[in-house]
Amino acid sequence: MFPLDEAYAPDPRRHRWRLLVGGVLLGSGLTAGLFALGDVARYAGSASLALLLVGGALSLLDWRLHTRHVLQRAHRQRAHARQSRNLLKTLIETIPAPIFYKDAEGRYLGCNQAFSEYIGLREMDLVGKSVFDIAPQELAITYHQADQELLAAGESQKYEAQVRYANGQKRNVVFHKGVWRSADDKPEGMVGLFLDITELKQTEAALAKARDNAEKASQAKSEFLAVMSHEIRTPLNAMLGMTEVLSESELNDEQRKRLDLLHRAGESMMRLINDILDLSKVEAGRLKLELRPFDLEKMLRAEIGLIADLAQEKGLSVTLRLDKNAPKRVLGDTHKLRQVLSNLLGNAVKFTDQGEITVSAAQVDGAAGEANLIRFEVRDTGIGVQEEHQQEIFAPFAQEDESITRRYGGSGLGLSICRSLVEMMGGELAMQSGGTNGGSVFTFTVPLPKAVMELAVEASAAEARREQIVTATPTQQPQADAQPARLLLVEDAEDNISLMRAYLGKQPVELIIARNGQEGVDAFREQPVDLVLMDIQMPVKDGFTATREIRELEAEQGLAPTPVIAVTAHAFPEDIERCVDAGCDAHIPKPVRKKELLELIGRYANGGGNG
Repeated sequence: MFPLDEAYAPDPRRHRWRLLVGGVLLGSGLTAGLFALGDVARYAGSASLALLLVGGALSLLDWRLHTRHVLQRAHRQRAHARQSRNLLKTLIETIPAPIFYKDAEGRYLGCNQAFSEYIGLREMDLVGKSVFDIAPQELAITYHQADQELLAAGESQKYEAQVRYANGQKRNVVFHKGVWRSADDKPEGMVGLFLDITELKQTEAALAKARDNAEKASQAKSEFLAVMSHEIRTPLNAMLGMTEVLSESELNDEQRKRLDLLHRAGESMMRLINDILDLSKVEAGRLKLELRPFDLEKMLRAEIGLIADLAQEKGLSVTLRLDKNAPKRVLGDTHKLRQVLSNLLGNAVKFTDQGEITVSAAQVDGAAGEANLIRFEVRDTGIGVQEEHQQEIFAPFAQEDESITRRYGGSGLGLSICRSLVEMMGGELAMQSGGTNGGSVFTFTVPLPKAVMELAVEASAAEARREQIVTATPTQQPQADAQPARLLLVEDAEDNISLMRAYLGKQPVELIIARNGQEGVDAFREQPVDLVLMDIQMPVKDGFTATREIRELEAEQGLAPTPVIAVTAHAFPEDIERCVDAGCDAHIPKPVRKKELLELIGRYANGGGNG
């Protein structure tokens, strides 16, 4: 690392020249001495002696110079080695991570101060020992096996393990080790360091626990909301149902006005419950896309039809503008798309007192390879939104201001849910407004691939099945002269039992009551029925279990399947699918509408039966 000082190194050529001269003089002296022994001349002897002395002196001088140079070079090399060792030692000591080095037999050759402090052992007490001398047996075995694998592989190594700290506590660490080799590339030993990750592990564990707690809290919240939805929907079912029954009575104008007020209040509460449940599903990430082919224009006209009467009452015109290039049938989640459009159209009618509402759909160009993009727009001439509030209105429970809340009502959840649904479908919901009384324009673009013919045919069949099994909105009415149908109502809430009796009081049916799932199965076993109206959440035995047992009983006795209609406050798509999986033929959510109930009974009661 440090260059040798060559200032005093002799030139090899000079060294050879001095040796040559010394040798010649020494040889000449010896020759002259021999002549002197032969009495050649006295002067010759003196000269030879002089030459001999000079040659010897030169040779001795050169030997001493060469020896001194060798010693000086060895001294400089030792000094250089000490400098290198000191530099390496300083470097190792400066590194805050514990560092150690061993020979090929696993004996420690040294360590840095950080290592000594970590394990509580001085370097002088460590050298020459193995892991079995300084660590607990179970840890020493782990270290030894890792060392053997490292030497066998001859490469670097990284693994997690534990190290006993100076205070006896076991700490989590990550080892990084490598092999150092001799000049002939043979493994001489290994060098390694480790990093303490105990706090990191504790943080990870804390985060994992927090995540688990958050998931449990989210699950608990979802379960709470589901239960509360059921508990609220159940009395609402009776309240709204009875208002529907009363509306069929002879009422004066004041009585009908008050009844309509009560019915609207119940409907408003139901919308709030649905919004809260939808928001909880979005936050929990439990909403999933259900892609099905559907008719784009038909879907848009259906949504406009839902708000047409209310718009007409306010004197508003509603216009549909459908791009001629837009595909007729597309593939997408029609339920969530309709939910977004329904909310936007509902807001447009609510906040517009005069003018018009325009709904547009057009195909737009996307990036290469991107699915077919459809841009939807809902434009109104209503009160508009001030610029400083245009982003706030997408936050949960947000309203432009308190006066809006008092005047127009609403929970402020709709647009937040709409934005989340649009993002789920791969789009983004945005709005523009001209400010106060400047109207508003809500737009979103989502990928809706064209539905190929095969998918369209398959979807038609699937939609037809879903109309029967999931949404269940048939049109057949009971015949007036038909034999009374035997209906088994499995329901635990007395208010809902009273409502069903009121709905069916004038119908040609015989109603059998069971107040929990077990009573329902027993009643089904004891007497033949034409139709089962099954509540889901009940004491003793729930509706899912009761329906499965009814299907098993039919299979055991070789009976034809009796239609089972789930009549429940569980109204999420996954709840509906669970009803179907349990063996239900149809599903009708609470609050139950009398018309829908009678249509279902008319369709299923006359074609089923286990007798």
